[in-house]
Amino acid sequence: MSDPRSELPTADQLQLRSLAERYFFGVDHRRPQAVVSCFSDPCRFVINAGNVIELCCKEDIQRTFSRPPLFIASNHTVSHHTVWSDEAGVAGVVYATAHVVVDAEDDRKILVRGLRYDDRYAYDHGAWHIIEREHNPIWQFEAIATALNLHDRRTE
Repeated sequence: MSDPRSELPTADQLQLRSLAERYFFGVDHRRPQAVVSCFSDPCRFVINAGNVIELCCKEDIQRTFSRPPLFIASNHTVSHHTVWSDEAGVAGVVYATAHVVVDAEDDRKILVRGLRYDDRYAYDHGAWHIIEREHNPIWQFEAIATALNLHDRRTE
């Protein structure tokens, strides 16, 4: 059986990769509007992180990402990003690694997580946007953070 997916032009692939990077910039720099700008409206964003959170519009995303963060600092990097076109439109998978610093009982911990994002995209007003995203943690390990006088980004 042949694969019904087809490859996108290089320019579209690069724009979609840039979209993934822009999303992580917004998350890591605590810029909810940068995160929101990555999505169409309406959209669907499912976050599977212990409990399932389903967001259905830009307003929901803005409200969620404007809350005080649970972590002190973070750094998300794209491991790889694959996109394709199929009968349902344009889709992709983003694998990423997140380094997250959190307060523990008497110390700070670093959580390193492998993440997978299953996306659907739409091209609208001259730019690509996410119309559907599912966030799934794949694995995690933890370490004690060393005393580096870490700057607490939650107050910015």
